[in-house]
Amino acid sequence: MQSLYVILIVTMLTIVLSTPVAFFASYSRGYLAPVGFVIITLISSQIVAAVGHGEYFPWAVPALYSGLTGENIISWSSLIIICITSLLGFLSTLYWWLFADQH
Repeated sequence: MQSLYVILIVTMLTIVLSTPVAFFASYSRGYLAPVGFVIITLISSQIVAAVGHGEYFPWAVPALYSGLTGENIISWSSLIIICITSLLGFLSTLYWWLFADQH
């Protein structure tokens, strides 16, 4: 039953981190920029996690929390970084939708 909770938390962390992708989709008015952003963050998260600083890179935190490296090594600062990243993505998307020239 504990693994079900871990899966749910990892899913929620991943969903929350998708708000910057929505901003890039809105800003570029297409799908290539957000797909490119996802690919770049995927590659970057692998590199940053391999170096040892994955708990400070928001897109590496869900994989670290899932126990992919063998242990559950995230701290409160990692969760705060995820909250700040998702909030910035949400607010920038909202700003773009409200104030951009919608032609």
